[in-house]
Amino acid sequence: MDHTSRQSAVFLFACGVAFVASVAATVYFCRSMCCEMEMPGGWTMSMMWMRMPGQTWFGSALSFHFMWLAMMVAMMLPSALPTFSKQRRTPASLFVMASGYFAAWMALGVGIYALGVAFAAAAMRWEVFSRAFPVLFGASLITARAFQIYFRLSVGFDPPLYCSSLTFSIHSTTLPSSAS
Repeated sequence: MDHTSRQSAVFLFACGVAFVASVAATVYFCRSMCCEMEMPGGWTMSMMWMRMPGQTWFGSALSFHFMWLAMMVAMMLPSALPTFSKQRRTPASLFVMASGYFAAWMALGVGIYALGVAFAAAAMRWEVFSRAFPVLFGASLITARAFQIYFRLSVGFDPPLYCSSLTFSIHSTTLPSSAS
């Protein structure tokens, strides 16, 4: 086995370990969010958007971001790994590249957390908003899908803005976690 093949194997092994660890962490974080709150309009809201008793907003945001990172690595590493593997670089530079990729997802998570907390606060304060939320949520998914179809048909690719808008729509499913 030559030096380049060995380096490639080390990187793939490290990615495999990171993937397994992130799946385990995602399962752990999903199970640790024990409760849901019934809301007017026939849906339930995940408690991940709320501070727990004695928890600061910083602690709540930190907890969300650990969950977000675990989930992003579990979901995005399998599709990003072929791109990383095609690069003719040292494992150290590939780790830097992968870290930058997931740092961008973490930055998106900051905005998603802020929007999620704002939506949760609005749903708890205004019954009209809470009752309208299932319709708004459905509209966001339809809009994101329409955006994707438009760009695929007219441009031939998925733009970064689409990726972030669809990611928010898909991950906001944790707000209305069920409908009656």
